[in-house]
Amino acid sequence: MTWITLSEADIVEADACGEQRRALSKALRLKSSNNAPMDDATALARDIWGARGEVAGRNYLAPVKWKKFLTEDELRSGKKLPDLEDWIDVKACRQSHHCLMVQHDNPPDVAYLLICAAEHPHHRVVGWCWGHEAKQERFWEDKSRRNRWAFFVPRNDPILRSPLDLFREVRRRQGAEPGFVGERDGHFVHYCHCGRWGSFGYGASLRKDILGTWYCKDHKPTPQEPLPPLPRPPPPPPAQGDLFAE
Repeated sequence: MTWITLSEADIVEADACGEQRRALSKALRLKSSNNAPMDDATALARDIWGARGEVAGRNYLAPVKWKKFLTEDELRSGKKLPDLEDWIDVKACRQSHHCLMVQHDNPPDVAYLLICAAEHPHHRVVGWCWGHEAKQERFWEDKSRRNRWAFFVPRNDPILRSPLDLFREVRRRQGAEPGFVGERDGHFVHYCHCGRWGSFGYGASLRKDILGTWYCKDHKPTPQEPLPPLPRPPPPPPAQGDLFAE
């Protein structure tokens, strides 16, 4: 299983984003999509938990671009751009049995990533699939029985790929080879040899332009065991005629 734990700063950032989205929707007097509940408390909670899921996805796939704030045109049309980069949309849920839900008008060429917040602040990155894969007749349901039809992909269905596959696809599109350390699009990036983001640098000194080698938490070198203390040399023999010698 893949887990991402949100920090206090992450939660504050996500909640502010969700509140901004809800305030803008209210100001524009927009109706909810797909017959979703419209009371303020439920709608605000949905926006906040959605933003928290997006932050968890951003942190797992980092470095990626997060579309933090929605535009008025996106809200009015109901067709927002993907959350991460320009091709990944995060689908957040709050219960461990919830499915990956894809709407009938969601783009087919977008990757939909399911993230579960049942154990918040620990968010599980469950899996992902392409929109065209989710849009199968066998997934078309009205689970709520409130005329909210959508495609619901069970989390144990084989079309859901591993989160690591999505991570590698992000790196491939960014042109970053496993173990690459250097500049990309004006930013200093550093990857582990496995392709994950390298958070732990060894032998690096950026002031001296020494890039070093970087590792993820799973592959960082373990510290060597401290060497046992050297045995002390025997004391010198007492001098001849030493009154205190035995």
